[in-house]
Amino acid sequence: MLSIPLRQHNAGRRAPPDLLVIHWSAGPGEAVQVARYFARNPKREASYHRAIGRDGAVVSMVDLADTAWHAGDGTAWDGRRVNDRSVGLCLCLRGYVTPEWAAAHPERVLRAPHLKPNVRSILWERPTPAQVLALRTQIAEVATAQPSIRFVCGHDDLTRGKIDPGPILDGIDLGLEALGLRRVRRRWDLPSAPWEGFDAPAAPTVPAPPSDLPRAPSAPAPAAPPARDYDGPIEVLECIEPVACEDLPTICEASGV
Repeated sequence: MLSIPLRQHNAGRRAPPDLLVIHWSAGPGEAVQVARYFARNPKREASYHRAIGRDGAVVSMVDLADTAWHAGDGTAWDGRRVNDRSVGLCLCLRGYVTPEWAAAHPERVLRAPHLKPNVRSILWERPTPAQVLALRTQIAEVATAQPSIRFVCGHDDLTRGKIDPGPILDGIDLGLEALGLRRVRRRWDLPSAPWEGFDAPAAPTVPAPPSDLPRAPSAPAPAAPPARDYDGPIEVLECIEPVACEDLPTICEASGV
């Protein structure tokens, strides 16, 4: 895995991370281009831990032991800020695309509504098979390196004004159950925008104990964390023309600070 270190991060962590956040880059650039853009622009106070290209290539930008600046505007279900408690992975994808781009690349387009009701776009660049495989691999690697991680969500789950990764991961098996991770999300389409997905994951299959041994009583399932209301309007977004990687400052979704 190629490493392009960024200065945009905090050394270390205040506590072990428990959350993995998935983003998109909002442009046509691949992982190396995205990393080099942030390396060339240290005053842009944003970063990811890793970027994943359409070809499956992965570039590391911030060590997993350090705090990247990928969701500084976000708040999780329990009111805690996000960067200190999370790892940020970026999929190199345009996000929303124009009807013209979709017509020219039909095999690369997902047509689906966004969970946020005021988002008008229904056309999205779809992750490639190589990208999905690399994402699964990265989730497994991060979970191994940071065993305190328990949850996976999107940037849009944490911030009312963000829309990445939207519906592009719906229906894709990320292998979370085998890792004991939970996909949690915020239902912006429902009153009070509650969080969902906190049901305990299925435990790995283990041999049953002998019947003559006493069994410990089962612990009650943990209650779902309470939903928190957010103030402020949802950002209304429409399709825009894809731009070159060097134009990322105007549209990149990485910044959350």
